[in-house]
Amino acid sequence: MIYSFLIIVVISLIIYIDILSTSRNGKYNYKKLNKYGLLFAISICFIPIIFWGYFATDPNKVMKLFTNLPNNRPEDANSFSISGTWGDSFGAINSLFTILGFASVVITIILQIKINGEQNDSDYNKNFEQRVYENIKLLREIKSDIVIFYGRPDRRTKLVGFEAIHRLCHEYGDKLSEFKRRYHGPFNADSVNNFYMEIYPNVESSFGAFFRTLYFILDEIKNDERISPMNKFRYGRLIRAQLSENDISLIALNGLSSISKDMGELIIYFRLLKYHKKDSILFNTIKEFYPLESWSSRD
Repeated sequence: MIYSFLIIVVISLIIYIDILSTSRNGKYNYKKLNKYGLLFAISICFIPIIFWGYFATDPNKVMKLFTNLPNNRPEDANSFSISGTWGDSFGAINSLFTILGFASVVITIILQIKINGEQNDSDYNKNFEQRVYENIKLLREIKSDIVIFYGRPDRRTKLVGFEAIHRLCHEYGDKLSEFKRRYHGPFNADSVNNFYMEIYPNVESSFGAFFRTLYFILDEIKNDERISPMNKFRYGRLIRAQLSENDISLIALNGLSSISKDMGELIIYFRLLKYHKKDSILFNTIKEFYPLESWSSRD
């Protein structure tokens, strides 16, 4: 029977150590940890009782285990000196259990630290995701409040939100075509920047908040060290889903300007151009200044 319990202890210890040394997606299976940890602890607690019950009935068993005395001495059958020797042997076992108890405390502390760390990361991710959703809501509200006026001074038409963005894309396409006709020299990224700096002051009061808010959201997601790349790209896809092709055309134009910081890099990183298929003068002109990876997939 004693060997059966020893086997149980060894197997449960091996399983417990295996669970501690492996994790799935950086997280431990705490149900298994508790299950096998309890089995291991109960097994350890029963070892001294089993040993005592097994050897206390016959001192010769003690001597056979711990000494080289023969097992055929009848005069030693009820010797208290031999039983006393067996009792003294518990001192070493007590030391062993003291070490095991200390080791269990250390393991418990390490596990608790890991659990607290994972809980903190989980709370941080939830709070960060909530901020992303709030910022997306803010971005949509800002976009819906965009206002532009076009037409003759005596008959100006007011456009809001989607209609304003749609109108501005067509207007920028026409102006870009005109700009290219009167531009001297090769038309490159610097040329696009010059074009943008010529037209942007007229609409900065309407579109400035939209571009700055989008930049803030994307920059915060990309540079947060506690958010995993998988979640960053997921947030990027979520933001991309909120943008129309006209939105993306204006964003891509803004990303080529000298006043947009590293907006162009964020456009590439989050693949904002991936689903842009619209054939327009504006987008067909500026898309050549973005690398092919801007349309590739991270899924």
